[in-house]
Amino acid sequence: MDVLEKVRTLRSDVEPPTPTPTAAALARLQQAIAGEQHHPQMRRRPRLRTRWTVALTAVAAVAAGVLVAASIVGIDPAATRAHRGGLGVAIPPANAAEVLTSAAKLADTSVPAAPAPGQYLRVETDTATLRTAGPGTDGQFRRGSTASWISHSTQVVYVPANRSDTWIEDDNATPVTTSDEHGTDIRSAIAEAKKTDPKDAYTQSVQYLPRGLFPVTGAPGNRTFSLGTPAGANVEISTIPTDPAKLLAFYQHQLAPAGYGNTTDPQLLAFDNEMAFDQIAADLNSDLLPAPLRAAAFKAIALIPGVKLLTTTNTTSTVELAGTQNEYQITINTSTGLVTRLDAFLDEPDGATQTIGVVPAGTPTISTTVTTSIVKQLPPALRAGLAKASR
Repeated sequence: MDVLEKVRTLRSDVEPPTPTPTAAALARLQQAIAGEQHHPQMRRRPRLRTRWTVALTAVAAVAAGVLVAASIVGIDPAATRAHRGGLGVAIPPANAAEVLTSAAKLADTSVPAAPAPGQYLRVETDTATLRTAGPGTDGQFRRGSTASWISHSTQVVYVPANRSDTWIEDDNATPVTTSDEHGTDIRSAIAEAKKTDPKDAYTQSVQYLPRGLFPVTGAPGNRTFSLGTPAGANVEISTIPTDPAKLLAFYQHQLAPAGYGNTTDPQLLAFDNEMAFDQIAADLNSDLLPAPLRAAAFKAIALIPGVKLLTTTNTTSTVELAGTQNEYQITINTSTGLVTRLDAFLDEPDGATQTIGVVPAGTPTISTTVTTSIVKQLPPALRAGLAKASR
């Protein structure tokens, strides 16, 4: 069954698409797969196999993980969805736009401090990814699952004070661990998954990247991505628009340059918006955007149709985009303007509120948080590797 036939099985009542939107969808798929398979910064996720069920769901990807400053912990499904009951609300904001606008106003104070010459900004991202086993689960689907667990991995990026110098990307900086184990034969399921997962999903990998540029020979056009610019665009950051509407268009063009603007199909346009929400949220979470772009990025999210306020407490608010196949959430500390967590429910958005298989209700497919700090120098092994790479 080819891509078009798969799409037809989803909506047999709809007339087949013309070649133009079909080509646009395939362009989106190729662009997203390239970013997922070859560029870890773009999505901040472990290098485990990503599912692409049909071309029109190519937007399914969020940088993933649970990152905490002191230790790695499991996802708490009850905490994730407690807002559905409206607990802890205190003078709630009226809507998502109010939350995002307030966060934009805090951009000047929420950006990390700049490291002094010779120092580094250390950006640590922990990724928590749902894994499953059972008939038809393909390693991550909930339906049919007889075992499920959360896999935790850590990525650390060291950003030099002079961003034109060499950046260091340390994947799997700490050993991959598991938590939140449910179902039968869980140990056997985890062991079997490790046999079939890519070997580099569990091993440390360090790359030294001059100016933070990441060459991707397998991407369309052999593109070079930048770790420090919106959507990985390899352009001078000062040329990226800070007008929210123009910045949103910039993201949409960058994420699907061959397909964006080639269709008026509402479904394809919705997928463009999902991709933009996903990537803008990830860039805000990375804490690498300068204040003007950070402010514009929050406002750009507010312009995406369907974005709504999901929950609010005394200290945080969660903004959501519920797409056709996926649900994305970004949680913001309302007093600091910092993004504290990203959650995504991919392919099975009903898992946000329902137990499916053995996966508890409210367990994200992927969840990520980021912490930043200033370090005076690199760890010895990375310092030696940098010296060798610079020869």
